[in-house]
Amino acid sequence: MIVRCEPGSASAVARALDAEAIPGVVGSVAGDDTIFIATASRAAGRRVREHIADEGRVPLPGTARNK
Repeated sequence: MIVRCEPGSASAVARALDAEAIPGVVGSVAGDDTIFIATASRAAGRRVREHIADEGRVPLPGTARNK
């Protein structure tokens, strides 16, 4: 999964997500404004996506927060 952030904030956002130990997250890699999140399965990816959107951290396309 790819998550876009404000420029310069991806590392902090990825660190916060890693600290939450969200089930299904295998790992993450952060650049300047983009995070790649590896998940254990597609189903885990959907759950992680919903978790991030529900927490209000990132308005992801296709989620209720962004419609």
